[in-house]
Amino acid sequence: MNALRQQHARLWIILRHNRKSLAAGVIIFIGLLGTVGGLLALSLVGIGKTRVAANEISSGNANELGSPDFATIEAEVAAIDLVAQTLKLHIWVGVSDTLSAKPSTQSSFAITSAPINVTFSNVQINFPKNDVLSLQAAVIPIFGDSYLYPFDVWETVIEVFATYRPSESSAVLPLPVLVHLYGNPNGFDASFNFSIINSETLAAVRVQRTTTSKTFVMFLSLSMWALSLSTTLLAISLWAFGKRTEAPHITFTAAILFALPGVRNAMPAAPPIGALVDQLVLVWSMPMVCGSLLMYFVRMITAVIAERDVLENKHCNCC
Repeated sequence: MNALRQQHARLWIILRHNRKSLAAGVIIFIGLLGTVGGLLALSLVGIGKTRVAANEISSGNANELGSPDFATIEAEVAAIDLVAQTLKLHIWVGVSDTLSAKPSTQSSFAITSAPINVTFSNVQINFPKNDVLSLQAAVIPIFGDSYLYPFDVWETVIEVFATYRPSESSAVLPLPVLVHLYGNPNGFDASFNFSIINSETLAAVRVQRTTTSKTFVMFLSLSMWALSLSTTLLAISLWAFGKRTEAPHITFTAAILFALPGVRNAMPAAPPIGALVDQLVLVWSMPMVCGSLLMYFVRMITAVIAERDVLENKHCNCC
């Protein structure tokens, strides 16, 4: 029993003398677990997003059209350029069996047996008779305001309308369409909603930044504030306690000053400078760091002048 008590006492002494090391080890271990867990969660979300077509929606089905002649339009949101305020779509057009030329000479695309005109918002796509229904690209304007970046919202309405001329008629008739819209470009969350007015299909598209992009922007903004406050507090501390300004202080502060615009431009799909995030972060952090740098220069210059005066006084006293 005495030996066991002695071992416990020794263990307690060792733990008491190494409390800081143990606390640091526990904190590092918890931090590593949190980092691994966060990365695992992000990976699972990304894998789930690639397995399931995000925000995939259709305007209806063929049984609801009430006509044997119809066209199917599959559109993928391929890219979003909010600086140019455009939405790029990849469009595949198909037709019903009654409008398909047989036999098809193409392995991937159908051939239309009647002239077809498809209006996709501001883009018109024409397919003459016996033409291959190949892949098309369309650039659609999108409307919004990037001032609230990264919480900006962009919207557009795509009007889809088709006409055709049946082989037994010379009149141009409306062609019922089935629209299938999907896609989530990297960095954006797109949602879709359909409405049908007369023979036109209206697809409302709403685009927002992803949660990951918003979180990353907020992290960079907080980092810029933290760096700016650190440099300002260091400059004030050196001045308040009469510490000498050294060259590394100037180098460190100048590096942060010129790094801040680069950090801001590293924000995902960032608009030109002038957004709200710049007024909240960059407009304040740059003057703070610049003021700290000027304070270092002023203190170093005055210190050099003071040293010169001291040396001159010594020289005069010696003479």
